[in-house]
Amino acid sequence: MEKSVPIKLNKDPLKLYNGQNKIYNYDLPVTKATIENNGNTVQITPKDDVERCIEVKYSRYFLTEIHFHWGSKDAPGSEHVLDGMRYDLEAQFVHRDERDETAIVSVLFEKTSSEYNGGFKSVYEVLPQIHFRDYSTELRSPLDLEVLIHHEWTSYYHYMGSLTVPECDEDVSWFILKDINYIQRKHVRIFYLFYN
Repeated sequence: MEKSVPIKLNKDPLKLYNGQNKIYNYDLPVTKATIENNGNTVQITPKDDVERCIEVKYSRYFLTEIHFHWGSKDAPGSEHVLDGMRYDLEAQFVHRDERDETAIVSVLFEKTSSEYNGGFKSVYEVLPQIHFRDYSTELRSPLDLEVLIHHEWTSYYHYMGSLTVPECDEDVSWFILKDINYIQRKHVRIFYLFYN
């Protein structure tokens, strides 16, 4: 996996938005999806024909894929650094509208020993099967998106940027959720294997 340069965000110049966007069908688990190691990230592509989307300024952006970014046991690896804090893992929910414009909702995760996040179960149970670049497989159990990204996300930071993985397209509308989610230490360690 190629490591990405962190995107440093300071809360001061960024405006914190509250409750202006809508989210649809994230309460429906993904029942069919491909998960692949593309050499830059682990990517999940839903294939269950459910139209999950966010509504931004009256435009609907449909979920096309989910990317994960992580570090190592020695250093956290989220792509976004918020007020100097880099998190253990970042999930990026990539959406596109009918004009092929991109909006990404990013969730930052902190590792913990106590809280169990069931949203990662379907991911970590197949990660060992895609350890090598260009390997892919199907998820074996439903992916509970609502546990990974809260169905009613209300507070977020927004900026215009670019994709962080090739092709690095520009004019991406980024939404970084203010609330930090959690992943168990033993589960984030499975992601670390991709760097060994």
